[in-house]
Amino acid sequence: MSKKITFLAILLAIFGSYFLSAQTKDSNFVFKSPRPLIGAQSSSGDYRFAAGGNLLFTDSGFGGGAFYDIRISPKIALEFDISLTYLRASDEYQQLVVNQDGNYEWTVPDKIHRVFRLPITAGIRYELFGSVLSDNFRPYLTAGGGTGIILQTPYPTAFFQSLNYLESFAKPAVYAGFGADFSGKGSRVSRVFIKYYYIPFGNEGIESVVGLPMTNCGGLFLGINFGGAWK
Repeated sequence: MSKKITFLAILLAIFGSYFLSAQTKDSNFVFKSPRPLIGAQSSSGDYRFAAGGNLLFTDSGFGGGAFYDIRISPKIALEFDISLTYLRASDEYQQLVVNQDGNYEWTVPDKIHRVFRLPITAGIRYELFGSVLSDNFRPYLTAGGGTGIILQTPYPTAFFQSLNYLESFAKPAVYAGFGADFSGKGSRVSRVFIKYYYIPFGNEGIESVVGLPMTNCGGLFLGINFGGAWK
């Protein structure tokens, strides 16, 4: 029995050494791709351009828009944004009332205008740590300015018909905020951010509800960027 065990041990040693030798020889052959594996090696921070959409949430409701980025260094990028959101007074709430026909309907008492804001801005985004923490978690600061377009339509008129009476006002707009880039590897762009916009209307403000003028048409914007990047 001991002779058989010894013989098997010798066979295992021979085959094991042969296998290890084969593995060592095979390891000398290194596969090299004829083109760089961008999707596996590059992150969105390695691309120069990026573009996509914005999903926004403000104290006046939801909104949307688009963005375009130009990266000028590993940590700095220029960002261009356009966003459209609804704007309402702080005490503006719908109530169920009886109209002139005796029917119930939802309406905002004393509301005279629908108001929208359309900030068109350019700014700088600065990544605090680059990819030191992680490729898919890069916190950043951002600030910029531009023009805030304020749009106004008459509330008593049906929505689409009221567009015939649209009025617009161009006001200065500045913002500052912070966020985090969760894009990770590949050309996909995914970011979340918080920005505070200051858009002074001037004079006596603009009224959506009688007696409640809005002098600052900005506010806090919580948003998501989603899109793609390219070189």
